[in-house]
Amino acid sequence: MQINNPKEGDEIEMSCEVLSKSNEMNVVKWSKDYKPVLNLDRLSTETKERHQLLMIRNSNIKDSGTYSIDVDGRRRRLQLNVKSYVSDKGMKIKNPAEGDQTEMRCDMKNECASRIVKDKPSFKTSQAQVSTPKIAGKASEQPQKKVEEIDGEHKNKGHRKCNHCGKLSLYQCCDCNTDLCKDCFRQNHLSFYPHHFVKGINDSFLLKDSFNVNVESVNIGVTSDIKCLPNGDVIVADFLGKRVMTFSVIGNQKHVIQLKYRPKIMNAVDNNTIAVSLDINNVAIINIEKNYVEYINSTLIKSEIVSLTCIKKEIYVGDGFSIVVMDILGHFQRRIELKVRPYDMCFDVQSQLFYCIGEFSRKLISFDCDGTITFTFHEPDTNTNCIKRFTLDNDGNMLVLSKHVNDELACVIKVYSKGKASDVVISNVKLPQTLTNFSICFHHSSKSVLIGVDNTVYVYTI
Repeated sequence: MQINNPKEGDEIEMSCEVLSKSNEMNVVKWSKDYKPVLNLDRLSTETKERHQLLMIRNSNIKDSGTYSIDVDGRRRRLQLNVKSYVSDKGMKIKNPAEGDQTEMRCDMKNECASRIVKDKPSFKTSQAQVSTPKIAGKASEQPQKKVEEIDGEHKNKGHRKCNHCGKLSLYQCCDCNTDLCKDCFRQNHLSFYPHHFVKGINDSFLLKDSFNVNVESVNIGVTSDIKCLPNGDVIVADFLGKRVMTFSVIGNQKHVIQLKYRPKIMNAVDNNTIAVSLDINNVAIINIEKNYVEYINSTLIKSEIVSLTCIKKEIYVGDGFSIVVMDILGHFQRRIELKVRPYDMCFDVQSQLFYCIGEFSRKLISFDCDGTITFTFHEPDTNTNCIKRFTLDNDGNMLVLSKHVNDELACVIKVYSKGKASDVVISNVKLPQTLTNFSICFHHSSKSVLIGVDNTVYVYTI
């Protein structure tokens, strides 16, 4: 492995050349201090021909440590030392007595943005004067409040405060260990540190792991759909790569099935069989173990396929304002007429109901096996939220990937099956601009939420 001498703020790239010819069965694992490295916004892995890469954006001294790469059992190590902007002498201060004017001094090696904190929260300029004669600091333009005013706003001591303004915090940055209110996160922190991982303080699911779907030397993977097999394996549809892949929930790649056409939506028939809709508006049946694909050229499907699900060896394909039902050989069984055009569709075995997104109303809708609408959900509010995709958990509740109309980031909202209430369970999900590059799935055995964005699958657990 090779690397140049980095310092804080640099983009670091670690490269390891694999001498043996790369193929889809290579198992590559990166670790830091003998713990797995997660694919987060600030850290990512990539394969370029015979080189395995680990990139670190906006590096800091906490990134220092022993990094290692394991390729099919062959391991190489590298010691990374990120140099600090702060002088080795650290902060200077004279021994003060009560009533003295106190000056703290910190010598910097280079010009950089700076912030002074005391006991975690940002230090208030109402109590101290901050002077940075040679260092350009990024200060908030909002007027600072006195500590007494802030404490008065938060009589409930159980509330966590924003480290910048003292308001009630809603988010926590895992990279810089900072509590943030909504305004400070959206207006300041997101602009200055776009690659930091920020979670909602009240999120039920937290990011535990991630893995990249690029298993070949050409990195063209774009995740159009992810689903889980009954045995717990994860299946990923790679739209640009024209392939379907299977992984373990921790990202170990198992199978790669190459297709003639681009896959869009898929569902599991059983542990070994997958039904996939294609960009040519037809369906393919895949046998995973045999790596065999049967293409079904049905003349009965007239509209673009925007929903597909499987129930008891039958395939249900959304076709305009109806559903075409066929067996796994592609033989027509029946057609279910609907009053809505179903976009994204799931079936709940316990309630025997279908759930879908109405393509035009963008509301969540449930209907029975005869096509009769049983309920229209009022949450999330479609006037302020754009529903993208959804999945069902073990209790029949919907986990909805939704984006607020005035927000750059998406979230996952849990909508209870009776439609009585809803909660945000995952915050700050970054989605691409195109509609085909993301998906969501509930992993029933581990009770995890999987979100696919571009070529990465993120695993969130309780």
